[in-house]
Amino acid sequence: MRTDELKTTVASWWRWVMTTSIVLLAALGAMTAVQYTRLNTAYGDIERSEHIGHAVDRLLAVLVNAETGYRGYLLTDNAVFLEPYRGVDRAAHEAVVELTALVARDETRRGELSRLAQLVDDRLLEMSSNLALSDAGRREQAIASIRQARGKRIMDEIRTLASRLKAEEQSLAAARAEQA
Repeated sequence: MRTDELKTTVASWWRWVMTTSIVLLAALGAMTAVQYTRLNTAYGDIERSEHIGHAVDRLLAVLVNAETGYRGYLLTDNAVFLEPYRGVDRAAHEAVVELTALVARDETRRGELSRLAQLVDDRLLEMSSNLALSDAGRREQAIASIRQARGKRIMDEIRTLASRLKAEEQSLAAARAEQA
């Protein structure tokens, strides 16, 4: 084989090696980018699920604290017990708005959240009505209303819905983490 032919053969071989290497590197880069995107999306979804769980916990804590203060006030007629109740409307609605934003893209969750928001409004209205009765000098009527346990039934339904929402999100987060 002549020197010129040998140089051409070696050059062709190196071109093939370099081209193949570049194609392989490009393919690996593309695969890495796809995997990164999947992991990043999964991480975002997992983080959103955690935020939903925290928002549910905040909502329940706000309502339970308000109930505690409200009942303490009705039992003792001491306004100091109303401290945890003050601002409950704003805090509860902020928690519902946060949950609404977090589940905005999930059609089934929006229905559950709509029901949860209605129950929160019902519970707040029930507490407010009983406090208004008490403040109007009709404390026994307010306590009789509490004895009917409407507020307890509403709160039980809120807890059930909140627990289901949180459990579903935890299940989704676990599935997402497994897929990632």
